Amino acid sequence: MRQSMTAATDMDTMVTLHEEHISELKSHCLLAEKTAPIYQAILALLDLAVHFSDVQAQATDEKRTSPQGPEPGSNHGLGEGDNNPDRAQTKQPILVHNNYGQRLTEMRQQFDDLSGFVVSGLRTVGRANGKAYWVMLAEKLDWPCNKKPT
Repeated sequence: MRQSMTAATDMDTMVTLHEEHISELKSHCLLAEKTAPIYQAILALLDLAVHFSDVQAQATDEKRTSPQGPEPGSNHGLGEGDNNPDRAQTKQPILVHNNYGQRLTEMRQQFDDLSGFVVSGLRTVGRANGKAYWVMLAEKLDWPCNKKPT
C-alpha cells in the first residue's frame, strides 16, 4: 500500500487506495457486509462459552454449599413458609443439577449449530474470493471433537 500511495499522482487515487485498504481490513476482520453473519456467530459462540462458565460455576457452588442437603432446621431449598424441621432434614435442596444435563445438552446443540455455521461460512468465503487462509481456518476449526460419532 505504501508503494501505491507514493506512486499516486493525485488525491483521488490516494482516496481510492485508502478505501480499498479499509475494505480489505474489514474483510479480514469479518466486518464486511457479506461476512458479518460469521462474525455474529463467533460472538454468539463466545457468549455461549461465558454462559457455560456461569452454569458450571453455579452447579459447582450449589454442590459445594450443600453436598448432603440443607443444614438441619434451615429453610434452604424449601418453599417459603415450610418450617417443619423434619421435612427440612429430609428434603434435598433445589439444585441446578435438576436441569444441568438438559442445559448442557442445549448448549452443546447451540455450539454444534454455531460452529458448523462458522466453518461452512469460512469455507464459502474462502472459495468465493480465492483466499486460502479462510479455508485453512475453517479446517482448523472443524476439529474431530466437533464431529458427531457415526
